[in-house]
Amino acid sequence: MNSNEKYVVVIGPTLVDVIGTPKKRLVIHDSNPGTIRTVFGGVSRNIACNLQRLGVNVVFITIVGNDADGRGSVEDAKKLGINMDCTIFREDMSTAKFMCINQEDRDLYVGLVDTKIVDSMSVADVKPFEEVIRNASACVVDTDNPREVLEYLVDEHSHVPLFVDTISAQKAARVKDLIHSFYAVKPNDIEAEAFLDMTIEEEEDYIVAADRFIEEGVKRVFLSLGAKGLYYADETKHGHVYPLPVPIRNTLGAGDSVMAAMVYSYIHELSIDESAHFATATAAITIQAKGATSEELSETKVRELMKTITNTPLCR
Repeated sequence: MNSNEKYVVVIGPTLVDVIGTPKKRLVIHDSNPGTIRTVFGGVSRNIACNLQRLGVNVVFITIVGNDADGRGSVEDAKKLGINMDCTIFREDMSTAKFMCINQEDRDLYVGLVDTKIVDSMSVADVKPFEEVIRNASACVVDTDNPREVLEYLVDEHSHVPLFVDTISAQKAARVKDLIHSFYAVKPNDIEAEAFLDMTIEEEEDYIVAADRFIEEGVKRVFLSLGAKGLYYADETKHGHVYPLPVPIRNTLGAGDSVMAAMVYSYIHELSIDESAHFATATAAITIQAKGATSEELSETKVRELMKTITNTPLCR
């Protein structure tokens, strides 16, 4: 990477995803015929891959075991053009793993995650890369990162816009006191409830939730509403854009693609409406893929698909 080129730093774990999908309706407490695939994943890694495919230079600070999974994930990311020079290797721990069982329609039914190696990551591991972080155009994290790492970024690198993927309601709640330092967030309704200590059920609740985030200091808010699309807001306006009608193969990486689109939009100075449209098109391409990221994703394809989006009723 040329030293004068803009780049984004993504900080977070790499996981090995083990994905099971039944051939027929899922029967609980029984053995179900189906398919099982193993791929490299993790929210931060998916975001990094999506950004690189969208033409954004990425430096990925991640932690893996010095095992076949860890080394394989690093080489795989390098093939996409991601800068992996800041990888943290653990000699005595295994690379993190995520196992999920989908429903017949490929929507997530239940997941199980082993991230002991992630919990071991400390500020001492990240601090050697402080110059890389300091000079980045933006920093992306997920809340799988240890609290001390997130506090370090907030305290020592407050000048770098921080994009936060909240992962789960439980992990969102434990960092809600840091929300004033986040440039952008992308919670779903359950995660937003945990952040804001409120119930979100109707369109009016989306408005209140978005306003609450903005009042706390967040510059851009995207509420991920699944089949209901995205509710978005900044200091100047609110809007709601619905998903594109495309065949769904896997919803696992849809949220990760939205976060990548948010960062892309910031780098390219898109308006909040344009950003929401770009995110919707990115997600539409992603959910048609077999895995959590799509090899078909590109800036050109997303911008072409954006032209078909017209359903953005503004709420205010």
